Amino acid sequence: MTLLHPPLHARGARASSLVMVALVAAGALAGCKGGPGAAEPSAPRHSPLRLMPLAEGNVWTYDAYDQDGHGPTIAGIQVTSGTAGEFTVASLFASNSRETYQVRPEGIYLPDSRGWLLRDPVVVGQRWPTRNERQAEVVNTDVRITTPRGTFEGCVQINEDGGELEIHVETVYCTDIGVVATASSMTSNMTGMTVTQRAELREYVVEPPATE
Repeated sequence: MTLLHPPLHARGARASSLVMVALVAAGALAGCKGGPGAAEPSAPRHSPLRLMPLAEGNVWTYDAYDQDGHGPTIAGIQVTSGTAGEFTVASLFASNSRETYQVRPEGIYLPDSRGWLLRDPVVVGQRWPTRNERQAEVVNTDVRITTPRGTFEGCVQINEDGGELEIHVETVYCTDIGVVATASSMTSNMTGMTVTQRAELREYVVEPPATE
């Protein structure tokens, strides 16, 4: 059972090769669109589009651990297309795992789930409906976190709870980077046992946010 969203797990040398190809391609694309001397983004530090940068070619890879603690395995997502404020975000390894993100004045909307990924204002206590009938809540806007990619500060933690399966999700977003860590857990009504899956940022290539 996969609790992380979207399902991202992959194993083996082929997965490693695919990750390298995606990162190199994304780096080349970002290099064409930006570069030294680019203007600093003018949007607030914790605005939705700075917490989850959306541009075609953006890619993130993760060290992922399953509910038994096995891992790490390679996981990854990429923005595969984008036009007129609508983007497709897909797993690097699961062809049937993709999701549409829409940029709206209020934040980043998920039309497939009829909920929000991120919504202004991103301040502690702010809540919104998200995937699978869960409710998201901003619980911390000054997170310091260490991942295989390094240590990040001033990040935002958003928790999700509720929905039919009662899955608890914790996600940490960092400005101009995206998701740096996520963990999902579910407690069985029959056994009372809790299973948890988690992923931590290994590498990323992100186009600098557009200036306003």
